[in-house]
Amino acid sequence: MNHLSEHAGPTGRSSLTSGQQSQVVVNLFGNQNAVTTKCSSYPQVNSDSGSESSRPPSPNGTQKDDPHYVTTKTLTLLALCSTKALIPVRLLLMIVEFACNEVPSNPDSYQSQIVISLGLKFNPFLPRNKKKCFKTQRKSNLLREILGQGCAKTDGIIGLKKLYERVFCVEDDEEWHLQQQLLPHLDKWFSLVEKNELGCILSANFLTMCLHAFGKFRWTGWEDRLKNLCAKCQEKCKDAPDNKRERMFREIGETYRKLCNYNEAKRYLRETLRIHEASSSVDESLPYQISRMLLARCKSDMGEYQEAHTLMKDCLNSKAVKRLEGEFGRPYLRCRMYFEMARSCEKLGQFGDACQYCTKALEGDMREEGFRYPQYLMYAAFYKAMSAIEGNVSDLEAVLDRALRDCSKADSILRERHGEGHHHRAHVLCIQARIWLRYDPEEAFRRAKRACHITQERYGYEHNKVAKMFDLLGDIYKALDDKEKASKAYWMAKNTYSEMKHSRAGNIEEKLAEMPEFSAPTPDCTNSDVFDELLD
Repeated sequence: MNHLSEHAGPTGRSSLTSGQQSQVVVNLFGNQNAVTTKCSSYPQVNSDSGSESSRPPSPNGTQKDDPHYVTTKTLTLLALCSTKALIPVRLLLMIVEFACNEVPSNPDSYQSQIVISLGLKFNPFLPRNKKKCFKTQRKSNLLREILGQGCAKTDGIIGLKKLYERVFCVEDDEEWHLQQQLLPHLDKWFSLVEKNELGCILSANFLTMCLHAFGKFRWTGWEDRLKNLCAKCQEKCKDAPDNKRERMFREIGETYRKLCNYNEAKRYLRETLRIHEASSSVDESLPYQISRMLLARCKSDMGEYQEAHTLMKDCLNSKAVKRLEGEFGRPYLRCRMYFEMARSCEKLGQFGDACQYCTKALEGDMREEGFRYPQYLMYAAFYKAMSAIEGNVSDLEAVLDRALRDCSKADSILRERHGEGHHHRAHVLCIQARIWLRYDPEEAFRRAKRACHITQERYGYEHNKVAKMFDLLGDIYKALDDKEKASKAYWMAKNTYSEMKHSRAGNIEEKLAEMPEFSAPTPDCTNSDVFDELLD
């Protein structure tokens, strides 16, 4: 029976004596002067399947008959995680399970050791604590010595990869919350792989799914890691078969879109379509329709709204998607397609159709814990509000009030999940500003100001989303009857869109035509300068 209590750790006594702790470290690291094993010293990993053709040797001295094997293995892998981010208990449990699969052990032999070594104030092995997180503590002699070594050991790095594969190599929004928690640790892991020249263990599928995760969550430092992973994927593509290249090209294209490099995004996404068109019946190919959807999103971001709408219409009318709907399969993917159709309708000013498709996306995935639920909720509210304004409905005020309540709910979920500075928060704040603009331009400005700060921090000053912010600020200042600032905001929006050859530049010109008395800002006036002036 396991007698580990809820508060074992800070008051409990470790079953490891100081001498045993030192022995564990010696067993774990072997010769302190030994050179870390590089990829060249053992057979390569198959880049297509990700399987290991031959297991690399364990670090010198580590023995599976060591009575403390599970403890040392667990602490080794935890020491490879980032010390700057919280570690989810679920990862700890996965690591322990992984170690126990190698050496079946009695929980009494390792649980108390792990809790005490980590300095935890709760028992992570109790089911009620499964959702908690912790930070690695440097209090115990054992963990301090492990962390002091840097623990850049081949066996530990490969062990963590197997666990990360279980979490990140999944479809749709499965495990999204755990993925988000693990992202800083995955970033640290990639740094260790590079430092120890272990690139050969990176399979095509694993790289692709990690690329997807960094782009999905926009974690701090996401842009540098995205570019790095993009380069690795491009290298893998050179020798990969078409079925592997298609998936990688699709993710590379989507990544370039997020980085605002639309020409490269279109090039890779079109290549995925070409691969399918050469080998299969595209109307029945679901991967082909997914690539169509992503290309539509790219074209929408570029301002090619009609082409995006046509692509999404063809996608939803395909046999592959119709079959998916009939089987009620992959709700996350189906709802994403409905949402992209809603976006394409919105860009063409078809708010009624946009409302219909976005509501379909929301109703198809009503789980509040779903990754995209707050996004669907806030956009459905926005489209309903805009449709009601255009239709001049009798209960307009009630519709707008409901829209603001739904947006507040979405914002609350986003803040709780991702913090104050997440890029989706900028979206909901812009939606709120658009609705408040009808009631109270001052309140609209307060919402827009926060959205602008988030956008600038996340994307810099040259992204098309910055142009969108200038456009919104222009509308707000126009409502506040400050035409000089409105004109300046519109000019900056037009210039930013024009540099990207975005069709929205034409819409901004129409707004500027109503203010002919105000000239363009001087050429040396930067987005940063005007941003600061307009938000002051």
